[in-house]
Amino acid sequence: MKLITYAFALTCMTSLSLAGVINQPENTLSERDVTSNEYTLVSNLYEQILQKDANINSTVAGINSESTTAENQTAIATVRSDIESITSLTNIAAASALLQKRSLDPRQASNSTIDLADLLVTLLEEVISTVNQLVDNLGLESVVDLLTPLENALVGLVDAVGTLVDGVISIVVGILDSLTSAIGGILSPILGGLGGLLGGL
Repeated sequence: MKLITYAFALTCMTSLSLAGVINQPENTLSERDVTSNEYTLVSNLYEQILQKDANINSTVAGINSESTTAENQTAIATVRSDIESITSLTNIAAASALLQKRSLDPRQASNSTIDLADLLVTLLEEVISTVNQLVDNLGLESVVDLLTPLENALVGLVDAVGTLVDGVISIVVGILDSLTSAIGGILSPILGGLGGLLGGL
């Protein structure tokens, strides 16, 4: 994963969310639990994605100009399976968040919303950086048909979390927008999808 300096990102996050934190009433235990549950859900997904990304990076690292056609095809099949797994895991996490929303009252953003947004950005950056490296080494055509479902799943995750914790989507969009030039790749369509969510709020 590419190393990005988070000091600037965190500054953006704090300034973007400050208005949502000031003058908020003291959170009850149940409100903190809601945010904590969402943080745990995203954290668990992030750990699963790290494992899949490690597999992808290891596979890509084993391919070079001297690799045979058969070796390239095997590598592509392997990374495609991992990308499909990431998409599936992300969709499952989003569905879990929505199920929690059905049984809970709407909650106002708490201080931990910043941490949750930061984790979502870290997750998105991890996936995007891995896909960028994959495309650079194996070519876009090897996974192009998998990218839209992946992008939709990632946008759906942020949307689902945003239905439970107010303020998360706008913070995530603000940070990602500041990182566009550094990350690139599939970030633009993801930002477009998230921007659409904000427009519907």
